[in-house]
Amino acid sequence: ADIPGIIEGAAEGAGLGHQFLKHLQRTGLLLHLVEVQPIDGSDPVEQVRTLERELERFDPELLTKPRWLVITKTDQLAGPELELARDRIVAELQWQEPWFAISSVSGAGLKSLVSRIAEALGRT
Repeated sequence: ADIPGIIEGAAEGAGLGHQFLKHLQRTGLLLHLVEVQPIDGSDPVEQVRTLERELERFDPELLTKPRWLVITKTDQLAGPELELARDRIVAELQWQEPWFAISSVSGAGLKSLVSRIAEALGRT
């Protein structure tokens, strides 16, 4: 599911709230895509937490679905800087599910992510 319409207040109908949230009830796997370094200066950890709060407000069962973290736009940082940013996000979220770091520009991490999604959904 691609859920760009989930914003704070979505569970109460803000934005496209209920339309997107109802769609999520039918999915088998949720991917939380978050930019490693958002251009607007926002905190990726807070973005994930906001999404989790909205999921819980709408339907607490959504938080029991398999949820993976996908850290995107990793081509914007290099080496140690990328590792620090990526590791901070995972640590602060205390993320226990699978997580991936990808770049759509360079293709880094995409093959692994797609392969694992196919495997998780029984489509290998």
